[in-house]
Amino acid sequence: MKKQIYLWPVLILCFSLALVFSTAAAFAQSNSNTNDSANVNSATSANDINANDLGISEPKILPDSPWYGLKKFWEGLRDSFVFNPIVKAENNLTRASERLIEMQKLIDQGKIKDADKVIRHYEKKIEQIKDRIAKLKDVQSDKAEKFLDKFAEYQIKHRLILEKIEKLSDDPEAIAGVKEKALDALSEALSKTDNEKTQKRLEDAISKIEDGDSKQLKNLEILKALEERVPESARPAILRAQANALKRLREDVSKSPISLSSDEIEKLLEEDSGNESRYLEILDELIANDNLSPELIRRLQAIRLKLQERLSNEDENNDEGDDDNNVICAQDMFTCSNGLSVSRSGRDCKFVCPEVDDNENENENRNSNSNTERDDGR
Repeated sequence: MKKQIYLWPVLILCFSLALVFSTAAAFAQSNSNTNDSANVNSATSANDINANDLGISEPKILPDSPWYGLKKFWEGLRDSFVFNPIVKAENNLTRASERLIEMQKLIDQGKIKDADKVIRHYEKKIEQIKDRIAKLKDVQSDKAEKFLDKFAEYQIKHRLILEKIEKLSDDPEAIAGVKEKALDALSEALSKTDNEKTQKRLEDAISKIEDGDSKQLKNLEILKALEERVPESARPAILRAQANALKRLREDVSKSPISLSSDEIEKLLEEDSGNESRYLEILDELIANDNLSPELIRRLQAIRLKLQERLSNEDENNDEGDDDNNVICAQDMFTCSNGLSVSRSGRDCKFVCPEVDDNENENENRNSNSNTERDDGR
């Protein structure tokens, strides 16, 4: 009996150790402590952002793995022993970056549905970061400044990854919503410092993206999106950053061969999932520069026209679903053969009787129209 009593604690201890070691092994296979990653590229292509660009290791355990639950458990266990608010925010940023890279890898493997499930985990981490930034008291400290710089840089990179995911996702509306929430978090971070620091922080962040002549065009689209969200006090910094980005864009397209500049811009506008109305505004500002050659201006105007037509076609397609609501029909009623009374509806203002076949509906509409004509003749 005593042996059995002593045996239980030993078994429980062994089981606990096995769980901890297996969880640690699973986590180690996925990635190491990412806060210590130092080999981050100074500049990266907008089309090729990877784990290293976000200061993390390549994940080897993805959400479709049976080990993924243990990995998440181990992450939560590690993070629960962190009490410094800035370190907590850094950990949240690391987890958010990991979730995005996991999504990207799943999409590369064609596992779209599995990838879409991860977006909620990313959203949760971004919301936690936003809350922690809002509660930061000593924003002037070196640690806080470094974190805000890092967060601004990573959020620009996160947005580019999210836009790639959005185009391939089965639920692009959900991705777009999370993308805007992440922009709100960035806006919260930018509002924590004065205009001069905000401008420098933003320009340093966007300078880390390297992608030819279209780089500044994309940067401008992000800056215009931020302008719509930041507090009024931060708008001057955003506008100055926009002016500098526009100046660099004009310089870039002026230096490059005309065909190369216009081709890169057109390719970005065709492939990018950014806001097309913002791009139209940017093209108008770019074309207004007298220093561009007439040939380049002509090409940019042609690109702008194509973008405007595409935007108009999308608006028309979106409006088609609302056509029925825009048609005003006569308010007369019709009694169906099953005794139900219906009003006219749809684009053609016809009476549609429930549970009646099409031939009967046609006969009833013909009879009702003839009755209406006789009433008008009187």
